[in-house]
Amino acid sequence: MYKAVVVKLIRLPKTKYRKILENSPQANKKLPVYAVTYTSNMDKLKQAKNGDFSSWRGKIKKHGSELIEVSEGFDKKLDCLLHRQELVNKYSDHPLHFYNPEAYTVYVVNLDKEVWDYNGFKKQNNGKLPSNGCYLYIGQTSKTAKQRFKIHKSKKNGKPHPDSSTKVVHPHGESLNLELMKKYTNGNKYTELDSLLMERKLAIDLRKLGYATYYN
Repeated sequence: MYKAVVVKLIRLPKTKYRKILENSPQANKKLPVYAVTYTSNMDKLKQAKNGDFSSWRGKIKKHGSELIEVSEGFDKKLDCLLHRQELVNKYSDHPLHFYNPEAYTVYVVNLDKEVWDYNGFKKQNNGKLPSNGCYLYIGQTSKTAKQRFKIHKSKKNGKPHPDSSTKVVHPHGESLNLELMKKYTNGNKYTELDSLLMERKLAIDLRKLGYATYYN
């Protein structure tokens, strides 16, 4: 579960405060500085509710003082990030710290036909087999596609890596589909939200072209 979070920042050094103002040109300087982020770590969030931000990162760890708003829980990261963007718009009159780098890529993995036995895969494709016989996984990552695929296929303590797609790519991934990646993404860099939107769009578009696709 993911939750979008707004945190009040205090005691910022002048250089950091000026940088935040540069990125918030419409902000009212008389209002407090807020950071807008998200987390899936509920223990960390519980600590923050008690004013403890020691397990967070960056500016929130050093300068977080109180929680201003915590969203409802979202099962999908994409839905949480869409809501996070709504919070950015909601608090746009405040100086905002909003870490949103274009550091993500979208990749495509070839899957074996046995993936069709996984009901989750079959459900995403509405039970329709691929007309071209090709099964694909569409993902996004801040690593290189090769690094991410390696994690998907690796094990830790004899079990599928906890950061792998344990039901799809780990057991059924065969290789990266470099041809489709070059045609549709070509190594383009996206923000995290835009990469998730692109992941979904590409999966749906390829499905229309006769592929069976899966995305998280």
